[in-house]
Amino acid sequence: MSKKTICLVTKNMSVAGGAQRVTSLMAKELSSYYNVIVVSAMTDADGKIAYDFPENVKVIKATKGIKNATKAVLPAAKKIRKTLKDQDVKVIFSVGAGAYLFVYAFSVFTRQKRVLCEHSSLANRIDIRTAQKFYEWLGAKTAHQVITLTKRDALHYEEKFHIKNVKNIYNWLDLQTVQRSAGYAKTSKKILTVGRISKVKGFDMLLDIAQKVLPAHPDWEWHVYGDGPLLPEIRQEAEKRHLEKQLLFQGQCSDIYEKYGDYSFYVMTSYHEGLPMVLLEAQANYLPVISFDCETGPAEIITDSVNGYLVPVYDKTVMCEKINFLIENEEVRNNMSVHSQDTLDRFDRETIVKIWRNLIERL
Repeated sequence: MSKKTICLVTKNMSVAGGAQRVTSLMAKELSSYYNVIVVSAMTDADGKIAYDFPENVKVIKATKGIKNATKAVLPAAKKIRKTLKDQDVKVIFSVGAGAYLFVYAFSVFTRQKRVLCEHSSLANRIDIRTAQKFYEWLGAKTAHQVITLTKRDALHYEEKFHIKNVKNIYNWLDLQTVQRSAGYAKTSKKILTVGRISKVKGFDMLLDIAQKVLPAHPDWEWHVYGDGPLLPEIRQEAEKRHLEKQLLFQGQCSDIYEKYGDYSFYVMTSYHEGLPMVLLEAQANYLPVISFDCETGPAEIITDSVNGYLVPVYDKTVMCEKINFLIENEEVRNNMSVHSQDTLDRFDRETIVKIWRNLIERL
C-alpha cells in the first residue's frame, strides 16, 4: 500500500524562526509514515534553507528574492500547483497563518484538504499587520481544519470566527535534545530569560522588574539570551538604570540547552505568546518558572505554586514579589524543581505525532 503524500508550507524557510523549526521537526517525524513535501513560499535570494531536512523529504523553493507576499503568491502558485497535483498531495498544511495565502492559492479548486496551523495566537495583536489578520480570517473560513497551539486559542478561534473545525495540538518537546542538565543547580544565584529582544517579549517590563529586584540582592544576576531589534535600546536603558553589573545581555547562543543547568529559575515577561517552548525547556532542565499569565500558553504549562508561579497579567508588583520570594527561599526553589517535569507528559513527542497521524488519516 503506497504512502499518502502531504505538503507542509511555510512562508520563508530561509528564516531561522519558530514556524520554520516546527516545519523541520514535523517533516522529520511524519516522513516515517508519509511522503512529505516542504514548500518555502518566499525563499531569500541566496536560496538558503535555515534548517536541515532528511533525504526522503522533498524541499521546494517556490520563489527566490521576492519579499512581498502578494507579489510572490502568483508565481509561487504557478510553479507549485502542478507539482502538488502530479505528486497527488492529499493534505496541505500552512505552518503559521502567514503562509495560508499561499496554501489557499496552491490548493483552491482541488480536492486537497487544507489545514491552518496557527503558530502564534489570536490574542497577539502587537506588531500584527492587517495582512496577518486577513490570513487568519481566510484560514478560519476556508481551511478544512484549524489547529491551534493551545486550548485557549482554540476557543478564541471558535468564538471570533464562529467555526467548529478547530483542534488544539501542542508542539512536542524532544527531551533527548533539550534535557542536558544532570540535576538542579541548588546553589545557583542566577535568573534566566531566553527570547528575541522584541516588543512582544515584554523587555520594557523586565527592566522595571529588574530595577526593583536586583539592587536588593547584590549577589544575584539575571542573564538574558537572545538577539533582536530592541537589543541596543534595552541594553542602553539597563546601563542608564545602573543595572549592567547584574542584568547581563548574553546575546544569541548556538546551544542554549547547555546553559539551563547553570541557573536557579526562569522568568518570562511576555505580553503575548503562542506556546512558549522556553518554559518547557526550562522545566525539562529542572528549573522553576515564573511567568505572567498572558495569552496564551503559560497557564497550560505552569501549575501555580507547584512548579512555578503564574502572575496576574502585567502585574509587575506581584512579579517582583514572586521573584524576591524565590530568591530568598531556597527550600521552595528546590521543591518546585522536584515538580518541574510533572506536566511534561502532555507534550510527549510520540503522543503528539500519533495525534497528527490520526488527523491526516481522518481528512
